[in-house]
Amino acid sequence: SINTARAYIGSAGLKTALLVFGGSEPAFSNKTESYNGSTWTEVNDLNTSRSAMASGGTSTAAFGAGGRNSTTDSTNVSEEWNGTSWSEGNDLNLERYSLALGGGSQTAGLALGGNKRFSPAPSPSYTNDAEEYNGASWTEVTNMPTGLEGQGINGTQTAAAVFGGYSGSLVTTGILYDGTNWTSAPSLPTGASTFSSSGTQTEGILFGLAAPGVVTNTLSFDGTSFTEL
Repeated sequence: SINTARAYIGSAGLKTALLVFGGSEPAFSNKTESYNGSTWTEVNDLNTSRSAMASGGTSTAAFGAGGRNSTTDSTNVSEEWNGTSWSEGNDLNLERYSLALGGGSQTAGLALGGNKRFSPAPSPSYTNDAEEYNGASWTEVTNMPTGLEGQGINGTQTAAAVFGGYSGSLVTTGILYDGTNWTSAPSLPTGASTFSSSGTQTEGILFGLAAPGVVTNTLSFDGTSFTEL
């Protein structure tokens, strides 16, 4: 187990070289932990405590951008991890949280969708905003077809697969991104959001789907169809 229990964490890396950071415990966290395939070690903290951010990269070159940093506010802050510590990078253009998790690398990252909603009002504001990161700055690119939060994402900045999400109700939507345009992809078997995903645009796995409620469902995707595992 990780050292500090929390939800909505950022992550980057592989099974034997993994980084997790931020989250809510329920306070908003800046804790960062690394995993070597056997044990978790606490390392240097994020500069800004937050949860539900965009994240990606490797255990020695990760990024975290946006997220929710209080019960009444979200952030556009972007940070880079160099294997030892976090440093401030250029901010996202649009402040938001509950973005698609895990797309791209530190020098070719993605920040997709999200929300700026707090309880009580204002009412939900789901966005279709898409931004790309080149290791120095975030640039607005072609928007997703629909405003969503909590989507799953597999792949890279130029070959991404995005599935599910929430926009007042759970959706089954599947879309593909080629670095310029969005096209339709096969839909999930059931509406789902806020789940874990890993892999590429044509060889991915989705697991722990909230559909509705937290469930153990695991799906594989081969670029054409889903298979229950």
